[in-house]
Amino acid sequence: VLGVKDEYRTTEEGLLRVNIFDHSSPLIKVTKIPVELPGIVVKNVSYQIRNSVTNEIIVPYDSPKNSTKVSSDSEGMFFTFDPGSLFPGRTYVFDIVVDHNGVRTTYKDASPVFRVVS
Repeated sequence: VLGVKDEYRTTEEGLLRVNIFDHSSPLIKVTKIPVELPGIVVKNVSYQIRNSVTNEIIVPYDSPKNSTKVSSDSEGMFFTFDPGSLFPGRTYVFDIVVDHNGVRTTYKDASPVFRVVS
């Protein structure tokens, strides 16, 4: 998950990007300069928010209603989240789940830890 800030106020909204890339792609090659690899768009990707200290799931994956489903645009995959539903003064982390070709893969700690402040 890219674009995660260190802190979010409960009144602001966050727009975050999810970058998934295929390690087996023939387009990946060794270079001496930093290269930002283009991500692929996967249809069924969701996020959850977890307390980084207690590991308690605060906002679970929501498959039935798709409220935590990741969207896509011309720049790749993204989602917005509202920190107003989180407790101020605590730290959180995003986890990602990918359902692709019948295989469900969970990526814990897919983002840096962030804090919510009032």
